[in-house]
Amino acid sequence: MFNRILPTLLIAGVLSACATSVERASPEVVSLDEYRQFLAQLRQDVQEGEPALLDDREMRRYTQLEGRILTKIHGVEDVEELSRSDQTELLNLHEALWATVRGRDDDQLVCRRVQQTGTNFRTTQCRSLGEIRASQQNAQRFLQDMPRAPDTNN
Repeated sequence: MFNRILPTLLIAGVLSACATSVERASPEVVSLDEYRQFLAQLRQDVQEGEPALLDDREMRRYTQLEGRILTKIHGVEDVEELSRSDQTELLNLHEALWATVRGRDDDQLVCRRVQQTGTNFRTTQCRSLGEIRASQQNAQRFLQDMPRAPDTNN
């Protein structure tokens, strides 16, 4: 199932990175060759300041992420040839690239492989950075608001 989700999620981010609207486009499955062509076109667009003008730091990040993506898919014809962890990493790299181009990372999807307790099964869990940050803030607030135990050392 994840093998079909990754290309779909990749193209969802790909299409929305090119769109002027901040909303994600409808997902569409594409081949890695089409994705490579997209990356080449996106590179040209970014250099021309579309969809947004990147500052030097953002451009360095863009170049680094693009290089890591191209390295990950070098010599690969189909995303299914990659291990599940490499597929997850590829998705995370793409999402980071997309967030860099958009200039907003709250919507960036972050996926990780998680082993289910008591089994050898691993699943892929994906959440947006905004959701992750909100969970962390809620956990911090919970710990801060928790009543403290009386000091019995006195």
